Amino acid sequence: MQGNKPNLSGLKQKQALYVGLQDSTRLFVFEGTIRSSKTITAIEVFIQRVNKSFEKNHLIACKDYDAINRNILDSNGLGLMKRYPNLCRLQKDKIGGYYVAFRDTKNRKKKILLAGYEKENTWKKVLGGTLGCILVDEVNIASKMFIEECFARQVSATNPFTMWTLNGDDPSHWIYTEYINFCKCLGNIPLSIREDMEQVENKRGYYYIHWTMEDNPIMTPSKIEDAKSIYSPDSFFYAIKVLGVRQKSEGVIFGKFIKDSEMLKEMDRSRIIIYDIGLDIGNNEIKRGTILTLTAIERGFTDCYVVESYEAKSMEVNSLVQELTNKIGEWYDTYDNFRFNGVWMDSYGAIQLMLETLRREITKQRMYQLDGKVQPCMKFGDEKGRKARLELLMMLISQRRIHFNDKSRNTLNSLKKLVYNEKDGLPLDENQLEMDYYDSLCYALTPHIRELTRMMKGV
Repeated sequence: MQGNKPNLSGLKQKQALYVGLQDSTRLFVFEGTIRSSKTITAIEVFIQRVNKSFEKNHLIACKDYDAINRNILDSNGLGLMKRYPNLCRLQKDKIGGYYVAFRDTKNRKKKILLAGYEKENTWKKVLGGTLGCILVDEVNIASKMFIEECFARQVSATNPFTMWTLNGDDPSHWIYTEYINFCKCLGNIPLSIREDMEQVENKRGYYYIHWTMEDNPIMTPSKIEDAKSIYSPDSFFYAIKVLGVRQKSEGVIFGKFIKDSEMLKEMDRSRIIIYDIGLDIGNNEIKRGTILTLTAIERGFTDCYVVESYEAKSMEVNSLVQELTNKIGEWYDTYDNFRFNGVWMDSYGAIQLMLETLRREITKQRMYQLDGKVQPCMKFGDEKGRKARLELLMMLISQRRIHFNDKSRNTLNSLKKLVYNEKDGLPLDENQLEMDYYDSLCYALTPHIRELTRMMKGV
């Protein structure tokens, strides 16, 4: 095979390729830190197994198709399609989505199916028949039903092979207790992980490698230090992404990392390139919680400002729409309205009707820059998902790139009070006012989550 290959010259990469290419290797798990080359290496192991497999159909799975393209097919120019452009072609399937047409070194035609495991109705259309090799990226966020179906599709395969990648997660997660902990450990791994895995007997053909940034040949000491600065050292994200260990998300989320003296800062309006408004609609039963948040982003997406936050007083729909329109109009007249990007709000159920009403009122008030720009904010998905938002806020706070002032102090104080929901690792939502401020802020930042995340991560 030929193409633009990444640097896989490290000892761990060579060991991974040797073990992964053995016919007796049934399940191979790569767990560890960000920028450790675990995914890049996994792609190579996977395609080499596909190349030697007797089976025609294989599978690559990520949360959704965007993640498949970003993490596996492209992967910053080192993904499957970039690595083997002469052997791989992306094609549209008759049923389902896309697949990779692959011609191996013996000139055999093979088909690598692509599945997003986030939505059951999507992957059920894709999975069918016998699968020889399967690569699942971020396996810890896939459903148990999906993983069980993957194994079921390999029952009749000759030398079936499954490859998983993941960052650390809750040690009690079923993916560990029912699968990963049964793997044989290769090389050095953190003591806490080894202790978990030594409590059960290994299964034949199950192997595990732990990856760190030091395992990546292109990560220099200065690059490693830069990567470590992305998250606060005491945070959950630092543990799973920088240390690569397993940890349960619990306790206060942001409070221990926030110091008012470091977070309060007035913006320089001459550096602002865009303003956004987030709107979280309150709970009628508790008669409160409709929050507007105005944010501003500096050029280059280096810093963002929570300019103002506002808690509406009205609860009756028509009065509430008028109150919100008036406040948005006030901000529109106060700041550089030609830089206003949109109003972003939750849109489930009956709130969709309110969105249309607010859109019409803003048009009536001749806020031309916002005409037609009252839009629903997606709650789910990959980059625009809830965990992505939580991670973005943690990075912004850790790097002191988000700033508040007296007019947005309520938002800052609300962030201090949020705690983890231990069931899903997200903020605990009990219809408390602090959660409304958090959601409103997230909605305002979501349109730029990709650019801000790249800036925070230095990619």
